[in-house]
Amino acid sequence: MELRARAYYLFMPSHRVRFFARHRAELVRARVWPDEKYQVDPTRYYDALRAQGFISSAARYNAIEQSVRADLGLIEPFMVEVERVYADDRRRMEALARASVASPDVSDSAEARIYENRRVVDWAIVAMQWRVEAYSYALEATSIETPSIRAVDVEMALKRLAAAVDIMTASVDRLEGDGMPPAPSEGSSADRPLDLIGPVYKR
Repeated sequence: MELRARAYYLFMPSHRVRFFARHRAELVRARVWPDEKYQVDPTRYYDALRAQGFISSAARYNAIEQSVRADLGLIEPFMVEVERVYADDRRRMEALARASVASPDVSDSAEARIYENRRVVDWAIVAMQWRVEAYSYALEATSIETPSIRAVDVEMALKRLAAAVDIMTASVDRLEGDGMPPAPSEGSSADRPLDLIGPVYKR
């Protein structure tokens, strides 16, 4: 539950004033809207900034930097939870392999849980990559529209976020390759809507 609770804040579009974009993210999260049909428009964040009617260009730069720094603060706690969950998943599969009697239901539930955890993490990474793209576009557009020395500070913060997302991606790749079982094949019991709120499987 903690993994999914932390991932939720990474899934939601940073331009939260855009209700439809947020609602569409919910549909993807719940697998109502297929993943491959969900593409983020990086200009939406900038449009949302302009719609807020900042009285000065400095305020817009400040808003971008605050968003970047807020997202940066989400990564470390999320990755701590990812490492804990992936360690539990490895132990879960080791226990299943040692079990003298394991029913198909128990095996399917274990695989489904691991698959669901992976999907949560993968979506969180993609969401953060989208945010970096959106912030980059907003900074470039703002720098053209209202040039300011503040752009340097925002760019430095954005570079730190981009580097953190790269490290996040590499860390997950390492964890998923560190003795983790392959993802369940399509059509298995794990191939079901992703639920970040309810229980992962029934006892």
